[in-house]
Amino acid sequence: MTARDFLQKPIIKRIIRICCLMFAGLIIAHLVLKENSVYWQDMTFHSMSTYVTYRLYLRDKDCAAPVFKIVNGSFRDVNAMCNRFDPQSELAQLNANAYRDKFRCSPELWALLLKAREMYDLSGGAFDISIGPLTAIWKNRFRKTLPTDEEIAAAKEKVGLNKVIFYKDEMSVRFTVEGMSLDLGGIAKGAALDLAKERLEGKTAIGAELSEDASFMACLEARFRGKATDLDCGFINAGGNVITLSEPPPKEEQYTVKIQNPVDPKGAPCASAGMLDESVSTSGNYERYVVIDGKHYTHIVDPVSGRPVENMLSVTVITKHAVDADALSTAIFIKGRDFAVQMKEKFPDLRVLMFYIDPAHPEQVQTFSIGEWKDLKAPVLPAK
Repeated sequence: MTARDFLQKPIIKRIIRICCLMFAGLIIAHLVLKENSVYWQDMTFHSMSTYVTYRLYLRDKDCAAPVFKIVNGSFRDVNAMCNRFDPQSELAQLNANAYRDKFRCSPELWALLLKAREMYDLSGGAFDISIGPLTAIWKNRFRKTLPTDEEIAAAKEKVGLNKVIFYKDEMSVRFTVEGMSLDLGGIAKGAALDLAKERLEGKTAIGAELSEDASFMACLEARFRGKATDLDCGFINAGGNVITLSEPPPKEEQYTVKIQNPVDPKGAPCASAGMLDESVSTSGNYERYVVIDGKHYTHIVDPVSGRPVENMLSVTVITKHAVDADALSTAIFIKGRDFAVQMKEKFPDLRVLMFYIDPAHPEQVQTFSIGEWKDLKAPVLPAK
């Protein structure tokens, strides 16, 4: 009897079939058990004058290496482009040369400038990346007197994105007023968050490298050993600007973000919200400000009046994209409730939470919201 004849016997064929099924079952059980094993660790680095903390839910701790490379690299790339204090950055080069001649932008900077101009137009100039000369005369913490009307008027001469010419076909810009400069600090963190998310989603890490950089056999082995992780589950927090990825955390439907109390920032949160595949940004008057003659002045200046915004405590915005949340939180902080309602038509997924003081009732904090917010409690002003 040949080996072939032996293997074709019904009893032998049945034994082989059972063994194959058992082997397949073991593989499936192995993969299921591995898939249920989740590793995570909060990682932090410093960028853009803030701390960036991120958490991705991984199948293997070695997968943290490519995640760090992607997230850190995204912030590094945006910062290298947008850091106006670095003479070698593209934005610093633009500021130094755009009055004398057209400045040709990289595709990445051009896209960000177009987004800034879009937000400038939508907000009627409230969000303005050319506002630097105005904020400069207000932000000096050692200032003892208010800026004069003449100082404000002189600064406003150099402010206004309508004074910047955009050459679409050339991806170039030019200043029409000497002394102008652009500051992308109002949307740079949002841009870095969006870029990090874009680079993470759709990627798979197999141990310490991405699957796209590995061989087929290495990917197959990583899948079998439970070391392959799709990088679409987690969040990134850049100093309070948060973006959540498209998959919820294990055993949850959404991520939960808590909203800081603008009256008592170290106290209990005043609200929370569920988020998935979204971004949140808050503009507030409680972190950066100056005190002149005993009065508190926020760092957020209205480009139209040339003066810091009054009576607004904080504005939190949730949208799909971090760069939009970044810009809209500032614009709504300046323009208020009616503008927030207008923006809901432009951004259907928009959620807004606003705390402000009504001058007619200065003893209590007013609340205005759009969309769903949980555990909402109006902040209470300290007794005088």
